[in-house]
Amino acid sequence: MTRVQDTAQPFVSYAQNLEDVVLWRVLGHIDGGTYVDVGAADPTEHSVTRAFYERGWSGVNIEPADHYADLLERDRPRDKTVRVVAGRQNGEAILNLVPGTGLSTLDPSLVEAIVARDFGVVEQTVAMRTLESILDDLLEPGQAIHFLKVDVEGAELEVFEGLSFERWRPWVVVAEATLQLSTMTNFAEWHALLERHDYEFCLFDGLNRFYIAAEHADLGQSMSYPACLRDEPFHQYRKLNLAVANLEQQVRAVEDANEQRRKAVESAQGTIAGIVQHLDHLDERSATARSAIADREAATAALTEQLESLDAETARIYAELDARRPEITELESMARSSIDAREANLQSAHALAAQRQNVVAEVDAMQKTVSWRVSRPLRWGSNTSPRPSSTTLGSPDSPSSASPPSAEPAPSSIDRESALEDVSSRVVDALRLVFGRDIGSVGAARPTATFAAFADALASSTDEPLATGWLCACLALGAYPSEAQARRMGRILELDGPAGVIDEMQRVAIEVDASRQSPVRHLVLPRGSVLIDVTHTSTTDIRTGIQRVVTETVRRWLIRPTACAVRFDAEHGRLEPLDASTLATFLGEEAAPSRSQRDSRLAVDTMLLPWRCTLLAPELFAEAPRSDAYRSLAASGVLRAFSLIAYDLVPATAAETVASGMAEGFAQYLSAVKHSTRVSAISEATARDLRGFLSALESQGLTAPAVSAHPLPIGDPPVATGTGIGPEEFTRLDAPRILVVGSHEPRKNHLRVLAAAELVWRRGVRFQILFIGGHGWESLEFSSEVTRLQSLGMPVFVRRAADEAALWAAYRSARFSVFASLSEGYGLPIAESLSAGTPVITSGFGSMAEVGASGALLIDPRSVKALADAMELLLTDDAELERLRAEAVLRQRDSWDDYAAAVWDHLVNDDESQSDDVVFTAP
Repeated sequence: MTRVQDTAQPFVSYAQNLEDVVLWRVLGHIDGGTYVDVGAADPTEHSVTRAFYERGWSGVNIEPADHYADLLERDRPRDKTVRVVAGRQNGEAILNLVPGTGLSTLDPSLVEAIVARDFGVVEQTVAMRTLESILDDLLEPGQAIHFLKVDVEGAELEVFEGLSFERWRPWVVVAEATLQLSTMTNFAEWHALLERHDYEFCLFDGLNRFYIAAEHADLGQSMSYPACLRDEPFHQYRKLNLAVANLEQQVRAVEDANEQRRKAVESAQGTIAGIVQHLDHLDERSATARSAIADREAATAALTEQLESLDAETARIYAELDARRPEITELESMARSSIDAREANLQSAHALAAQRQNVVAEVDAMQKTVSWRVSRPLRWGSNTSPRPSSTTLGSPDSPSSASPPSAEPAPSSIDRESALEDVSSRVVDALRLVFGRDIGSVGAARPTATFAAFADALASSTDEPLATGWLCACLALGAYPSEAQARRMGRILELDGPAGVIDEMQRVAIEVDASRQSPVRHLVLPRGSVLIDVTHTSTTDIRTGIQRVVTETVRRWLIRPTACAVRFDAEHGRLEPLDASTLATFLGEEAAPSRSQRDSRLAVDTMLLPWRCTLLAPELFAEAPRSDAYRSLAASGVLRAFSLIAYDLVPATAAETVASGMAEGFAQYLSAVKHSTRVSAISEATARDLRGFLSALESQGLTAPAVSAHPLPIGDPPVATGTGIGPEEFTRLDAPRILVVGSHEPRKNHLRVLAAAELVWRRGVRFQILFIGGHGWESLEFSSEVTRLQSLGMPVFVRRAADEAALWAAYRSARFSVFASLSEGYGLPIAESLSAGTPVITSGFGSMAEVGASGALLIDPRSVKALADAMELLLTDDAELERLRAEAVLRQRDSWDDYAAAVWDHLVNDDESQSDDVVFTAP
């Protein structure tokens, strides 16, 4: 029998695991052999029989899926294709069809796992026949079957039970022997069946088991080992396809280049034609210009004649003016007399105004006395007549001696009394806590005495007027004032003295109380403490990026006696210690709060006064209320120190990569940073950017804060617990795993990562990819692209957040990670991945190149091809992957303990005096 293909040509393997190479080694000496393929699927892709068909063989294909059966009938005209499932008996069966894959199964217990892996499943009723009945219909009695291949996703036993091995004796039986999408074997029952029918096991290649009939045992030795270098030269279909695709791409590139050259030639020809046309046009314009010059010369002659006529008229007018000069002189004399009379009347008016000013000055001097101002509230209490309108504390136009509000009906005497009692109570606490003057409970009953004592304290204070102004505004408002409010109160103190400030405090307190904005009656002052702001991190379960840095450092700082975790209450405009429940959740079981934190029990009517405390901000505070309050605290000199951790300047240096409005909020953040004392940058790159910004402060007369770089640690990851390998998504497929950690926003470049992954899949490389991170701004396109790829059967998985154990397990189980951001202050996922010994593909510039100096593959993140090439390299080149792993292991290791201690030493500067007796209790 003549073979269809010249067997002198190298053997092309189409099978998934080179099964056809092994079978050809055993059966290649047979011309025109016969095969039976149960679960044939695609006629080419992963086909065990395609290579035999090309060499003149033929046989029977059993495939229930119409899509694959159509392809088999089209591409295999010599074969006989049957659209049924093979089973124990003839009849019907429910097939769980997974379109476009080889995962279709009769076993309903596998459906839930398939659906959980984001594959679509369609139930379809199909015909079922025994393999014996199929062969009886399609083959001649006694016809030799040289090999039987069975791949039916767990139903192999049913197929074998439907065949009489006494009537039909395949020389070789090949059957898939592992659970679906797993390396676990499941052959015990049908192995025993084959042994009972005198079939001897020869080979397990990791996916299939090979058996030889006893009557052909002489062929068993050549089937005892998998495909290897000893086999005749062969090529893999997948790699040939990849090479062809690369050649086609090169051809397309050449064709594109030729097309561009053709267009360039056409463009040049068009340009030349345009130049010729333009020269013709210039000739026409030149002739027109010569005609216009002649016309203008004629017009110039006419204008010269008109000028000569005008000169004559001008001479006539001057002569007439000389004749009327006596009349003009008389009019000027009359005007001078009228002006002298008006000046005399004006002098009389000035004299009357001076008399009125003297009277007003005498009244004003009386009202500025301390006794007049301190007793003013008591006079208000008995006076219900309307008062002049007033302005708010923050208005730059309001006078320092502004009166209580009266644009609307005046507050009742009871409202004023209540408001003055509240502010008086706050002043009593301030006298004791700030100035060391304890006047007991007299303040609540006698506001006049309280304000008199406060006026005396202000008069003897050595604090800067701006700091004292902030304190006075805070007492009046019952909340932290803005910078403008603090400066206004300080300005009143400098111009009108203590009495003027007290008058303004009373007025503001009445306004605030009338609007019911301040229930505060008492103050606490944690003198000498370090207030650590964890406003955002204490309310989120995200533990990547900034949140990881805040969590790891603050947990370690809170064991110090002076440290206290606080949050900014935006509704009431002030700081407050974390409540016990929030603090416990934030700390977990890794740290215990300091004694000061355990004692921080504030009453609902009590406000924390950060006078001469250190405020430490380890997280970004770009929202306006918080940045405004902190700028006011720092600029007014109220704090002992204001220190922070800086992550990056991306919203200022690359505003186009962040959400709309963030650049404006970040500008407010920077306006507070410039008044800070010390700054710790998370990388040398961020420190350079920050120093560049701060260099502009000299022109504003400000002293720049001390900036020091403390790169984030690349320490040992937590000890692995349990037996899992990470998030469930990473166990779905038996394929290499790629991990991407970070929020889904344009700057993180995840769309290009998806495009690169799709390109690598198209090149025929198997892998799966998992994204761990929350959705940022403009993440809709990312979500849509993920949905599209999943609909095509691509193994893309997304997880919004992961706890510590799952995150580190994901790092450990990944072959490598990808962090292709366009701009970063540090790039913490790079350090975390390298800490777990997992290589990284990352951007080759800025802080990312700094962190990934060893153990990482540096690429241009703006190039999809560069990303794809790097991913394919680390998926296919084990030597390169091991080289990077070795670099990661040999990196210098430091810990979060070392980092937290170094940052604390820089930001808090413990060599300055600190109190170790910080207690939060209400008066």
